[in-house]
Amino acid sequence: MHPANGGKDCFYLTPLKHIKDGQWYSNNPIGHNTLQGTVKRLCASIGLTGKRTNHSLRASAATRLYNAGIEEQRVAETTGHRSNAVRVYKRTSADQQLEASNILYGLRPSDGRKKAKPSAAAGAPVSSASVECSTDESDKKTVTCNFSFNFSL
Repeated sequence: MHPANGGKDCFYLTPLKHIKDGQWYSNNPIGHNTLQGTVKRLCASIGLTGKRTNHSLRASAATRLYNAGIEEQRVAETTGHRSNAVRVYKRTSADQQLEASNILYGLRPSDGRKKAKPSAAAGAPVSSASVECSTDESDKKTVTCNFSFNFSL
């Protein structure tokens, strides 16, 4: 609920100590330090470790919306971005990276079954290929994939 006389461009407004006429917030935005302290306190209260900032939460929200298939315009509106800068949050998930890896390996993306090996007439000199992927246990975001190709020359 925005104040009657302004503050609509602010994402977080300062709450009033005494509600009057159904107005809960003042026209003033919450200060950066107040907001950062709130983020830190809330993250600690649910056991999140590591550095979390206002910006990292905004970035995480944008990334999660993209990964859920939400259109760019809706992501920008939800996160308050005014330009196409929201595109920097289009990060691939571990599942998306694995799907891309499987496609390159010759697996079907939908069911994980291996496609038929291309014939020599198709001009494919690869005799065998393998891929091994692992997720970094410390951050659960970094996926490392090793590709091995054997060529018949």
